[in-house]
Amino acid sequence: MKRVSLILLLLGITASIIAQNVPQEVYSKVFNPAFSKNYAKTSVIITGEFFSPKAPTYVVYPTKLKNYVKFQCVDVGEQGKSDQLSGEAKGEVFCIDKSKSDIIFSLKKGDLVKITGKTYTVSYSGNFSFDSVYFIVSNIEKIDDAIEK
Repeated sequence: MKRVSLILLLLGITASIIAQNVPQEVYSKVFNPAFSKNYAKTSVIITGEFFSPKAPTYVVYPTKLKNYVKFQCVDVGEQGKSDQLSGEAKGEVFCIDKSKSDIIFSLKKGDLVKITGKTYTVSYSGNFSFDSVYFIVSNIEKIDDAIEK
């Protein structure tokens, strides 16, 4: 029993050390295409506001994101950006593994969230060029806005 307790204690300490090594970044910087590729291989933590448990439906998502649950968040204090095609308000697209997605369906618009993950940037070119930045979530948690403000 003592060995099990010791192992659990060591695992907890190791997890907390690993968590401390994940840098906190500015939300808008992570989604800026000039910087987004820098966050593709290293996890970062960002703080945002939950926007919607759904992603825009008219978007064709990359095959890599096929098996993820997609949802939207915005930077703290933002109301969403107007989509040029549909006119609807939207946030950035976040992708989370189905096994970790239960929290998405309990969040409400405007809830503050702390999100850990990496970016996935897709560059398109043709008549016009643009980058689409997605955030692949490894962990998301609701945070008390009284603590953060």
